[in-house]
Amino acid sequence: MTGTRISHLLEADRDAVVPLEARACTASGLAEWRETLRSRHRASPSTCFVLEYEGEFGGYCSPCRTRFTGVPT
Repeated sequence: MTGTRISHLLEADRDAVVPLEARACTASGLAEWRETLRSRHRASPSTCFVLEYEGEFGGYCSPCRTRFTGVPT
């Protein structure tokens, strides 16, 4: 396959997503690991996507939860 493709994340894709997450986010302390990614995917599979470029995974998007606790001071 050539070019760029965006598709829904499949169960089988998660093992390829974990190393992407680690490379992109470990240094900042924001990495999420296999169980967190699995939980997000199971909670909302229609909002989880992968980006493929030239047949290789190049990125992903999954929902994130944030909690607003008040107005920042």
